[in-house]
Amino acid sequence: MFIINKKYNIWLLILLYNLYIYVGKTITFNALAFSYSEETEVYSILINGFNKYSKQNNLDIDICLNLLTLYNSSKEVKDYRSTLDFILRKDYERYDIIFYDLIYSSRFGSNLLDLKNIIPEEIKEYNPIFINSTGYYKDKLVGLPVYLDFSVLYYNEPLLNKYNQKVPKTWNELYDTGKYIMEKENNNNNNNINLIIYNGFFPDEENGFCSLYELIYSYREFVNSTFPDLNSLSTENAFKIMKKIKDDLSSDEIFQMKANFVLDCLKNDNSLFIKFINAKKTNTVYKKTILPGVQEGISGATILGYNIGVIKYIKEEKKNKLKSVLSYLCSKNMQRTIIMEKPILSAISSLYGEEEVCQKIDCEIYKNIQPVFRPTSIVDYDNYSNKYLNYFNGYLFKNDSLHDSIRNIIDITKIHSISIGTSENIVGLFTAISIFLILACIIVSFFFLLYKGFLDYFIFIPIDFWIMSMVGSVSFLSVCFLEMGTVTVLKCHFIQFIMSGSFTLTVVPILYKLIIDYPKEIKFFKWISYNRYYFLLFFSMFDILFNLLTIISPFKVIDKIISDGQNYQECTFSILGNIILWTLFLYKLLIIIGCLCIIIVEWKSNEIKYELNILFTIIFIFSFSFILLLIICIFEINNYIYIFILKSTIIVIFSVSNYVFIFYLGINMEVCDKNWSKRTINVNKIKYNIDISINTSSVTNREEDFTNFNNPSNTTGY
Repeated sequence: MFIINKKYNIWLLILLYNLYIYVGKTITFNALAFSYSEETEVYSILINGFNKYSKQNNLDIDICLNLLTLYNSSKEVKDYRSTLDFILRKDYERYDIIFYDLIYSSRFGSNLLDLKNIIPEEIKEYNPIFINSTGYYKDKLVGLPVYLDFSVLYYNEPLLNKYNQKVPKTWNELYDTGKYIMEKENNNNNNNINLIIYNGFFPDEENGFCSLYELIYSYREFVNSTFPDLNSLSTENAFKIMKKIKDDLSSDEIFQMKANFVLDCLKNDNSLFIKFINAKKTNTVYKKTILPGVQEGISGATILGYNIGVIKYIKEEKKNKLKSVLSYLCSKNMQRTIIMEKPILSAISSLYGEEEVCQKIDCEIYKNIQPVFRPTSIVDYDNYSNKYLNYFNGYLFKNDSLHDSIRNIIDITKIHSISIGTSENIVGLFTAISIFLILACIIVSFFFLLYKGFLDYFIFIPIDFWIMSMVGSVSFLSVCFLEMGTVTVLKCHFIQFIMSGSFTLTVVPILYKLIIDYPKEIKFFKWISYNRYYFLLFFSMFDILFNLLTIISPFKVIDKIISDGQNYQECTFSILGNIILWTLFLYKLLIIIGCLCIIIVEWKSNEIKYELNILFTIIFIFSFSFILLLIICIFEINNYIYIFILKSTIIVIFSVSNYVFIFYLGINMEVCDKNWSKRTINVNKIKYNIDISINTSSVTNREEDFTNFNNPSNTTGY
């Protein structure tokens, strides 16, 4: 008994040892896939084939497949996408290989490995048209098609033969044939009230978008033409023909039916034309062909399917075995096996030239399809496709205008901007004309002053400061032109710099005027009155400093995506940039507060009360404009036209009011002044102060020289 147990123990130890060796050496890859129908369930073929191949060749690799279907799971396509989102964000160590809808290469691409360097030889077998359009994320090849699918036109061959009609090659032929047979069926008293002429297949889901996208593509001018421009006659004609077919040959209800209804139609013989995906079993009365187009030889078929991808967080020990796994799963032999067992399309086009394959399947339809790929590189593709289809459905089923529907589709992704052209609106042109007229008035008024000699009597502020103020007003107007056209980072910085500098050039001369007229004698104010260029330079240096600091954290241009509106771009800052910008704003606010404080102190002076009223009005307009610009920046308006109009209006008010009031003060005071000798002496003093502020530094010498230059008894303080 002991001997038997001993032998048993030896064999048990040997078995456990071998099991340990096998388990210890075998590497298991975990794969996740989803299949919505039996015809497209190719994953079991792939995985079972590989596991058998691995065992025969002692690769010590095993793949464990977790297959989700409509039968063993409550998940649908969008739910499966959400599952993959969760796995790639938080549960990325659970799976190594995923099979995903090819429209999500951009969505999942950042979390997937680049396959180019892993299986370069196998990739060469694939048609670059397919992998370039469905497998890339930026410059990485993150997915290879496991299988592809596309839509075809199923036609009732006996019914066509009954009325001697041909298979339609164009949409107009489909309409004419359908209308003819429908009328014949009714006239012959066949009472076939359930006959479906054409189903359209525009359900309110991704399948509906695919139908629409391939419809538009089928209306391109030539076979090799690109996707038609949405704002073109081709797109309009595509929309019109489908609405005509629906209104005359079908109904809203039939056009919006989902896949289950279409499958039932394919099982009976009560339909003339049915549009549906290729990989389906049908009643024997139905044959299939490529979809019609605008003219014979032109068609379109939206490509569907699933890619294989590898999660980039895969363990290093598995990476070393990855080439063996992918070389088999993505091989030409495996693709051959799949298409001979399942009615699907392979991305290896050379297979459809093999006699063995074409004896099993109809290669001609696969050779003749004209594929179109959905714009999956668009950010938030799901939202884009839903809106795209909804706007079309508004025209197809709700009688929305054709123009509005197409415009709304264009607006989903189009970035709008103000321009001088009138293709979209006249706001840009009107603003440009208005600003040019204002500039013309400023220039004409300036030369008028030169011509009439009024500048010789301009004593409100020094002439050079008045010119600077005018330059500030003009440069501020130029911001309106920078707000037009495409938004760039450089434009953002230019706008900020010009607004900051223009504010300084317009407000500092007013502050200077208030300081030199201050009723109390303050040494610092007196120094400012004789060193106005240093005074201006001080504020200008602050502007330069703050604008240079913004380079540390530069502007960014972001796209403002407006739901059911028009998208546009705007300048934005990081947190550091916002701190710098707010500091600059507070600095400007302090200047305004300083002006207001001095005005309050000087208000008791009867001599300059009239001037103070005007200056207070100017400062009030500046403050009001400043606050409005701040409100525009803080609150979401979400309409680029309104934003531009508000900004331009504020800028024009700011600039024009400054120029007009300063001009009025400078000229009106002199016209009303009857003391000409006093005026002449004041002018001499202004001119003299300009010279000595540049050539001398002694305040005392300047006053003494000026006393010798003019009669002090006739002089008034400046």
